[in-house]
Amino acid sequence: MNHTTTTNITNAAYAYINQHAWVLCSVNADKKPAGSWSVGGSNRYDDTNSDQLFTLTTEAFGIIAGPSRLIIIDLDNDEAIRLWANHFGIPTTRIANTPRGRHLYYQADPNLTLGPSTSILPGVDVRAGESYAIIPPSQTSGGAYTWANQNQIEQLPEAVAELLREKHQPDKRHIPDGEPIPEGSRNDELWNRALRAYRAGLSTEAVRGAVYAEAEAHCAGTITTSELDAIIDSAKDYHERNDADETASIEEVIEAHDQTHTADLAATLDQLDITRMLETDPPEIEWLWEGYLARGTLNLLHGDAGLGKSLICLAIASSCTIGGELLNQPTRLADVAIIDAENSRDEIHRRIRTAYNRISNPKRLHYYRTDAAILGQRDKTAELFAWVKNQTSADLIILDSQRALWEGDEREQGEAGRMLRYLARIAELLNICILIIHHDTKAGEYSGSSDISAALTGSHLHLTRASKKDNADAEGWNERKLIHAKCRIGAEQPVEQFRIELANGIELIHAGPTSDLDFLARSVIAYAREHASYPDVPTAAIHDEFDELEDRRRRRYLWSHLEANGHITHAPKQGVRHVTFVSQSSL
Repeated sequence: MNHTTTTNITNAAYAYINQHAWVLCSVNADKKPAGSWSVGGSNRYDDTNSDQLFTLTTEAFGIIAGPSRLIIIDLDNDEAIRLWANHFGIPTTRIANTPRGRHLYYQADPNLTLGPSTSILPGVDVRAGESYAIIPPSQTSGGAYTWANQNQIEQLPEAVAELLREKHQPDKRHIPDGEPIPEGSRNDELWNRALRAYRAGLSTEAVRGAVYAEAEAHCAGTITTSELDAIIDSAKDYHERNDADETASIEEVIEAHDQTHTADLAATLDQLDITRMLETDPPEIEWLWEGYLARGTLNLLHGDAGLGKSLICLAIASSCTIGGELLNQPTRLADVAIIDAENSRDEIHRRIRTAYNRISNPKRLHYYRTDAAILGQRDKTAELFAWVKNQTSADLIILDSQRALWEGDEREQGEAGRMLRYLARIAELLNICILIIHHDTKAGEYSGSSDISAALTGSHLHLTRASKKDNADAEGWNERKLIHAKCRIGAEQPVEQFRIELANGIELIHAGPTSDLDFLARSVIAYAREHASYPDVPTAAIHDEFDELEDRRRRRYLWSHLEANGHITHAPKQGVRHVTFVSQSSL
């Protein structure tokens, strides 16, 4: 151990405590604490015992964030530094260099209660409460810690505080009881379990015993008693400051209700005029692609890699620029912007060249290539979409793809939904249609499926192969099916089966019947003609055709379509559908 280094770090630690009222703990070369640093622990140094620092032989100290009135952002590597800059800008607060990344020092927000460690982006962790961060000029086995600047320690940016409020959900149960707790989720999970134990009325001694047992039985990696004590103390502090007599507090608020106190929240409620709605016609839906894509909505197209989702979106864009027809449905003349973070400039060039003869009005197609994560930045994202609309007059904006344009965690419950709900609000306010491409997982689903589907305000489109056999020689292998899984503003369209052809520009060519609706309608009519006796009104029992349908929604679509056009009346009878044709002419 270098005596000079030890003296330097000890003098620095003493100054931190007595000049800034910071609270420190001693750590070894592997960044592990040399004893308990919780309140009353032997390895906790503040202005009451700072003289004891000079009895230590250590080359590293940790600063305990909460008692030092700090929140420390741990940027683990160069990629995390880039992510932070993309989301929150270049930091101007006090910064420390770590062997692999940076530590950003911010003033603690008294209105923000956090667990000891929270991950907000890949490689970006927030140290708060009783967690600690290595402080300069410490030396560890991984390398040296130095100050990058001596700037004033600033307040935590509001955008970061808002993100932390959304992520920090104390009651959220990430991992079922009894299952292994991975090291990356360990502190948060144990903190949540300690908090639930306090809320159940257990004493601190009982909580400590329960958490110790959980850690020993289910936690991956090693965790010291001092670390566990810090987690338990943080959960206790949160419980005492936030949960005390919660029910009584609610009752007091209701009894003492004063309208002036709720003015801010009440202003967020938009009371609708039901009388006016009954007396006036609702606004017409402004379809850009009839039945599928409309102004003011957020829409999703998802499917496996390699199915041609980007090509299909280019076909949609091409059709809209000429006001043509796509899969037998008209498209409205519109300006289209595509923001692409998936494909290279050269690949985009090849695709545009392939589709050239379908883009008769190239000035209506606006293509942007980016490597930036433009989604999930709230105000910045809204400003960008407003800029794109202002620059291009775009009616339709296509995003390729969610995974490439957003750096949030699709697996994190609620995170994708929040981002997409904000995007849906942008679409509504700008009166544009947004279509976002998303990739399926190997299991044939897409990450965050329930959250994403709930956030959509337009169509949910699923692209799949027509052949379910994993065989390139199988019939229909090169054909696609577009399944209209959900539509918020209109009826779902029937499944369309087609192939993508590039010989004459990008075209979607129907394969076989134009739709299940047409196929079944013809089947019903053919059956009736074969078995009916004219001029009597015929009745026909239809069996097999409906059994072959892949889902019941399309059955309902067929029946409602035929009924709406006055072709049939029907009633279910003993499990068999009977179709009665109203007149011979309808056949």
